[in-house]
Amino acid sequence: MLPPFQKAIAPVNDTHDDLLTQQATPEYLDEQARLLAGLGFSRVYLIPPLNAAMAPWRYGIRRDLEARTAELLDRFGDQDPFRATVEAAHRHELEVFAVYKPYEGGAHRSVPENDPAASPHTSLPQLGGPGIVADPFLVQHPELRVRRRADAALDRLAAHPLTTIELVFCMDEVLQPGIMSSQPPVVFSGQPDTALQTNPVESVSIWTSSNNGTYDRLSGSSRVSERVERRTLFDTIGREIPGGPRRCRVVRVSGLNCDGGVRYLAISLVARDPAQFVTIPFTMIRAYNADGENMPVTVSDAPRAANNPVSPESNRLCDRGFEFDPMGFYYREPGWRATSLFAIARGRNDFMHGTPCEAYPEVREQWLRDADYLIESGVDGVDVRAQNHSSSVVEYHEYGYNEPLVTAYHDRYGRDIQAEPAEPLKMMQIRGDFYLQFIAKLRSKLSARGKKLQVHLHGNYEDPRLCGDFNEVAFWAMPKILPDWKRLVDLADEITIKDYYFGSYSPQNAANIKARAADAGKPVWIHCYQQQGDDLNRDFCAAAQADPTVSGLLLYEITGHGSEHGSAGDGLVRIDGDGTAELIPGAVDALRRLTRYGK
Repeated sequence: MLPPFQKAIAPVNDTHDDLLTQQATPEYLDEQARLLAGLGFSRVYLIPPLNAAMAPWRYGIRRDLEARTAELLDRFGDQDPFRATVEAAHRHELEVFAVYKPYEGGAHRSVPENDPAASPHTSLPQLGGPGIVADPFLVQHPELRVRRRADAALDRLAAHPLTTIELVFCMDEVLQPGIMSSQPPVVFSGQPDTALQTNPVESVSIWTSSNNGTYDRLSGSSRVSERVERRTLFDTIGREIPGGPRRCRVVRVSGLNCDGGVRYLAISLVARDPAQFVTIPFTMIRAYNADGENMPVTVSDAPRAANNPVSPESNRLCDRGFEFDPMGFYYREPGWRATSLFAIARGRNDFMHGTPCEAYPEVREQWLRDADYLIESGVDGVDVRAQNHSSSVVEYHEYGYNEPLVTAYHDRYGRDIQAEPAEPLKMMQIRGDFYLQFIAKLRSKLSARGKKLQVHLHGNYEDPRLCGDFNEVAFWAMPKILPDWKRLVDLADEITIKDYYFGSYSPQNAANIKARAADAGKPVWIHCYQQQGDDLNRDFCAAAQADPTVSGLLLYEITGHGSEHGSAGDGLVRIDGDGTAELIPGAVDALRRLTRYGK
């Protein structure tokens, strides 16, 4: 039998979940810290609430946001709730690291235009409606976000009347890879040409909306045709799908007359077996004007969670619209989907949601002000995580065209990327250099105050490839930067490998990064996903124990919402009915069996 995991373990807690979702009190925070110390932990990582919706006390916004925020402030009075969390941990002799996410600017989720949920303090303009829970710095300076490549010709086309929609569905067998390479792919079976007779499109409904909220059925006549063609197909960022042209069902809806005032359209198909309609929505669904020109549109097949079901008898499709460039939508490229409901928005997102551009000195200075807040809150160290929830855009290769980045690219490569698109990986490297400027200044600031700097790195930094899969540089939660990993290791006191293992630790992942840190005597932590994965298992712990470059596990994350007894995947501590903290027995039992913790 394998011995228990003997290296360090530190729990990670999303503080804003405690403060806003669980209605915590100062007493709850103290009890939570006591329980964690009692399990044998000596360090805890806290992800602080930093933007105005999560931390209104930082911005003087106290009573005019959500009711739960007002309740939170009532419970804590004049005390800063995050500082109270740090102080509670210190009272129980826990070392505290703040996990700081500089690219977490919010706006990853939107609401319909003119929706009352879009507070002027905390929303940013984007395609489909205001992005909410945004950082007030970006609300005040939206132009400092990562910008899309400008194309004046496409912008003019976006206002033209839309007359035709073309939907292309692959009829040959295709494979959509699993989330990880070890997982089996999803197989979409091919159909014969006769599928147009045995499974025809029975009806097509077109719906329009002015605000991406309620969609009303479009009146008037339109023509629907379908035929089989061989088409060269492209993935979500326009790369040709290998294997040559494929047989496709091409459905054309023509005779439309949607002028520029119709900003959003939805298309619903009715067929006997809609699961046969397999497509890559963003590149295989297109809109044309009367001259047959391909119009710039953004396609979504992601209705917002509050939608009503589609009803053929109703003249209204939904009440909350669609999310465009939705968070985490394309987990793996090329992005095959089987669906029969789509939405189209005119144009493209001009900015990468709530992602600040590190090339602006004002952005780096704001990040350092955030660090000052964390230091003043009493933390012992700062762990910088580039990964965030604000950087999900389908065409990630089209972003990074802010003026200082354009200048830096020209200075390094002698190319005007306003006339000729940049090479995406080279742009990511330039952005990574500006990010390193911030890290270097943060290191100096923390060192002067006797605090430690920890930095998140990824295995893809060693051998980057242009890909949006899990653990790749363009994964939806990555800001699309490529910093010099050797420089990052040298600047940090400790490092974190922030990669997903899905239950099976691989010592080969980030091997060079871990070796450089270990050779310099710097602790290396790896993420052990407790709630978002099944990493807390015997094989994972044994493999991490055997890796000499690994110093410890970051147990992510520990505030649970599971059943009364819970399991290894339910977190360790939860709030009970009367607002006090309690351990989750099943999860603690699993921790005890696998490690020297959980006493």
